[in-house]
Amino acid sequence: MDSVLSKIIMLVRFPLIVGVVMIHYTNVPIDGIDFLHFSSFEFVKAVEIFFSRILFKACVPIFFFISGYLYFVNIKKMNITTYRKKTNNRLYSLLVPYLLWNISFFLLMYFINTIKLLVNGKGLHEVMLLFNSLKWQNVLYGWSVQEYTNYGGAVCIQFPYDAPLWYVFDLIIITFLLSPLIWLFLKKTKGYVLFFLALFYISAFWYGIPIRIDGIFYFSLGAYFAIYKINPIIKNKVLCLFALLFVVLAFCTYNIYVIGEICRKTYCILGTLTIWNLFAKVTNNLERYSSLARMVFFIYAIHEMYILNFVRILFDKINLFIGVNWALLLVEYFIAPILILTTCIFLYKLINSFAPKILSLYDGRR
Repeated sequence: MDSVLSKIIMLVRFPLIVGVVMIHYTNVPIDGIDFLHFSSFEFVKAVEIFFSRILFKACVPIFFFISGYLYFVNIKKMNITTYRKKTNNRLYSLLVPYLLWNISFFLLMYFINTIKLLVNGKGLHEVMLLFNSLKWQNVLYGWSVQEYTNYGGAVCIQFPYDAPLWYVFDLIIITFLLSPLIWLFLKKTKGYVLFFLALFYISAFWYGIPIRIDGIFYFSLGAYFAIYKINPIIKNKVLCLFALLFVVLAFCTYNIYVIGEICRKTYCILGTLTIWNLFAKVTNNLERYSSLARMVFFIYAIHEMYILNFVRILFDKINLFIGVNWALLLVEYFIAPILILTTCIFLYKLINSFAPKILSLYDGRR
């Protein structure tokens, strides 16, 4: 792999995780913008929609692209030996951390709820009732939500207890079960299968598929670049302009669900293809943050484990004390992710100082 590209892949991870945290932290309803009665509150909604629901929505797709690229980048031929080697590596980098984080989060939830019962004067009987009510079979995939498609239908999306790790679950399925098929289809169709995957992805026509089509598509896109030895650093100004155009279109059509979603997903594709050239220009300026790159998986896994909600509660108390106003909400939106990231980095360094081997298991030996 090209040394410049290798450096970019390392450095791009932290900005991507910043985007993921900002996707997860919003403090106003972002179901739509009332352009006819535009107020300071609507301005805050517009800012959060632009960043959390449009611009940073390309972050996880880029993570999938990187995973697909790195999986296939040095493969000359997909055979049993290659597959076994890749699978063994991902047992430690994906499966073990996935199990550890979700089991830990499940036990943490039980412990905190038990403490709440005891503090409220409940006895051992209520604690045992809580224990018996837990669905232990759902430790790995604990809850689900409905997600609406572009055509008005709904699909049930499963999440693990540590919700952001749905990404890791999908990667486990893709790398353990689908990677040989992805190699085969990309080789046999010369990559044209990507057009069909893109169509399924943009249209959200993926009923009955147990994992998100997003992951399959972007992983396959990264795989295509690796298999055909295409450098992702594409210096194409027209492509960049189209990416910017679809960001604007996605924002302007946000209230029109079908069109807005199509524009947003089109931007995500274009953004995934053009971000490498952008980071190639600023690589030297980002090298000072290279030490943060190794913390990215830890931050991804832990930031929603009460840390995000704790910061949210903190700002709720501040808003209650000072009084809610649009300026404070806007400041909160940009400051809260910094507090979340700072807390995660502090915890990483703290754990690494006294239990580096345990941290290595949770971090997938990264």
